[in-house]
Amino acid sequence: MFIRALLSFSLFLLSIGIAQPQSSPFTCTTGAVNPALHAEGIAEIVGDILLNCTGGSPGTAVTVNLAVSLNVGITNRVTTTGSTDVSLTVDSGSGPTPAAVPGVLQTTNTVSFNGVSFTVPASQRVNFRLSNLRGNVSQMGAGFSSRSWLR
Repeated sequence: MFIRALLSFSLFLLSIGIAQPQSSPFTCTTGAVNPALHAEGIAEIVGDILLNCTGGSPGTAVTVNLAVSLNVGITNRVTTTGSTDVSLTVDSGSGPTPAAVPGVLQTTNTVSFNGVSFTVPASQRVNFRLSNLRGNVSQMGAGFSSRSWLR
């Protein structure tokens, strides 16, 4: 009798684990707005970078670190604390809002946003837009074509 009760209880626990709602992984796809660039430009705006993300559990607070690297030097204005004027907005369904953290210059060609927080909405869709990122396009060298760099 004890074994039967233990087996029934174990089966009950197993079924609880199976019945739990499974959240889908949080995945993102990239996109970009590609402006024409001047090959001799030393502070060209490289265009907006878009991240369209889906998944996660609705109502869950998520904190991410986002780093963006260019193959040329970043030429945005930098404060004494290392913050740049690169802009990041987060849109979780109620319109884009500025990220509460600054873009920090990590290396000469990498800017990062550390500790970006948002709540996964019921639609499970969150969009990020990185704007005002400037690069020293002249570092691409001779023979550079802005069309080939934008692909």
